[in-house]
Amino acid sequence: MSALGDRLREQVQTMSARDRKLALGLVVGLVLVALGGATYGLHAMLVDQSTRVEAAVGNLRDARDLAAQYAALRGKIDAAETKMASFRPNQLGTYLETWAKDAGVHEGLRAPSESGSQSVGAYKEREYRVELQEVTLEGATRLLHAIESSPYPVLVRSAAWAGVNAKDGPRKINLRLQVVTFARDEETK
Repeated sequence: MSALGDRLREQVQTMSARDRKLALGLVVGLVLVALGGATYGLHAMLVDQSTRVEAAVGNLRDARDLAAQYAALRGKIDAAETKMASFRPNQLGTYLETWAKDAGVHEGLRAPSESGSQSVGAYKEREYRVELQEVTLEGATRLLHAIESSPYPVLVRSAAWAGVNAKDGPRKINLRLQVVTFARDEETK
C-alpha cells in the first residue's frame, strides 16, 4: 500500500501545476459524483422505506378500525343470540296463536306445518306453511305486522291471498304464508 502511495506522490510531483489542478478537479469531481450517487441512492431508499411505513401505518389504522367494528358487531350478534335462545322455533304454533288472537284472526288460523329446513353456517333456517281461512283483511294485516315486528327471529318470506265471497259483513280472504324461523343449529353446539 505504501508503494502505491509513493508512486502516486511521485506522479503528482512530476506533473505541471496546470495538470495537478486538472487532476485535483477530476478527483474532486469524481468524489462529488460519488457523493451525489450515494445521496440519490440513500434518498430513494428512504423514500421507499417512508412509503412502506406510511402503508403499514394505514394498514394498522384500518386493522384497528376493523377490530372496533368487529367488537361492536360481535356484541350485537351476542345480544341477538341471547334473544334467539329464548325463542323455540318448534313452538311457532304457540307464537302464531298468540299473534292471531291479538290480531283477531284466531278462528281462521290452521296449524303451521314445517315445509323445509336448511343449515346456514351455525344456524338452522326452518320454513313453515301457515294458512288462515276466511279472515278479514285488517286482521290479516295486523297478524303480518305482529310477525314482522316480533322480537323473535322470524319473518314472512312470502304471502299469497285470495278473496272469499262473503254474503254479509266485511270482505274475507284466505291467506297462505311462508314463515321462516332462525335458530342456532343444535348439531353445531
